[in-house]
Amino acid sequence: KEQDEKQLEIERKKAEEEKEHRAQLKKEIRELREKEENERKQREAEERRKREAEELAKRHRELAAAPPPLPAVREEDDILGMEFGETELHRQAAVKGADLLTLLKENYQLMASRNAEG
Repeated sequence: KEQDEKQLEIERKKAEEEKEHRAQLKKEIRELREKEENERKQREAEERRKREAEELAKRHRELAAAPPPLPAVREEDDILGMEFGETELHRQAAVKGADLLTLLKENYQLMASRNAEG
């Protein structure tokens, strides 16, 4: 009987040790999976940053290679000019005491100013 009790105690200790060992293994597996997931996320983030940097560099090269834009005529002036024959330059020139020559020189990009020089 005493031998059986000792055997039961040994088996109980073994079972408890195995249970602790399995729990430790599960913990290690979980930690490894978390580590792998974090590494994967870091790789993806680095790849994304690299792609974005390459795209940005490509856009910069394209912009640097593009010819400079021509001075734009204000869209509002285009619409008003077509509909009413009046532009911002006309409105500025209508002010009492306006220096028309200076206005034309300063506003060369405006349609009315270009037409006046022709």
